[in-house]
Amino acid sequence: MNFIEFPVLLDNRAALQTIYKEIGKFLVRKCTLMVGEQDALDVVQDVFVSALNKGQRFDSKKQLFAWFYKCCHNKCIDQLRKRRAINLSPEGWDM
Repeated sequence: MNFIEFPVLLDNRAALQTIYKEIGKFLVRKCTLMVGEQDALDVVQDVFVSALNKGQRFDSKKQLFAWFYKCCHNKCIDQLRKRRAINLSPEGWDM
């Protein structure tokens, strides 16, 4: 896999499509391992939507792949926390 090391304007939809083609499959595989196939595509989509909305905050000194990887990892952790909160909720408990 080629790592993208050049600064890219993330508010550019064409640039995001190119980035998705380069690293999207890898990110989906990583998320599938963490949250399962059902939620992996949603997590990756959320990350790319966030990148589109907050692209101007990207630090161009960082490697682009690492930035997306970390964002996906964090979203997966959030997804797992939501699941845990739902599973631990008192609804349906016999008291």
